[in-house]
Amino acid sequence: MHMDMQMNPAMWAMMGLWSFTFVAFWAAIIALAVWAINRLSPSRDASRLLEERYARGEISREEFLHMKEDLKG
Repeated sequence: MHMDMQMNPAMWAMMGLWSFTFVAFWAAIIALAVWAINRLSPSRDASRLLEERYARGEISREEFLHMKEDLKG
């Protein structure tokens, strides 16, 4: 009995499913890493927001400097 070396449609489907799973897994890992990095460094975002508030004139220079020192902690 001779085994045919051609791939049948079911084999192609399984290969496609595994490829999709592989890509989805690594996309999830990368997304999780980006989320964690952003979550662990909130002071950078707070500094940017503080600078924007100062630029818009919402807070005085003294308030800005005081809050900036608080963020550096």
